[in-house]
Amino acid sequence: MDDKKLASSARRQIGKENKIKDAELMKELMKQERRMYWEDYRGMLYRNFKSDFYIGMGVSTTLAIVVRSVVIFPLVMSTFFTFEAGRTWIQVPRPTYDFKDD
Repeated sequence: MDDKKLASSARRQIGKENKIKDAELMKELMKQERRMYWEDYRGMLYRNFKSDFYIGMGVSTTLAIVVRSVVIFPLVMSTFFTFEAGRTWIQVPRPTYDFKDD
């Protein structure tokens, strides 16, 4: 009877130790897995950022050129200059002649 109790308590003790070892091993594995995941994620983000950055720069440059040429330039020109009869809203002061002295 005593031997059986000893054996079962020893088994229990070994089981506890194994559980602890398993838990530590799982913790370590999870840590490694998380680290690998974040490294992959960071690499993916960097790769995507690089390509997206260049695409974004191209798109924004094209958009800026289009907006400038299609919207801003005609708008500015039409507000400051009226092209009818060559007159402008920006008045250039003309020299005034006093014809009485001639």
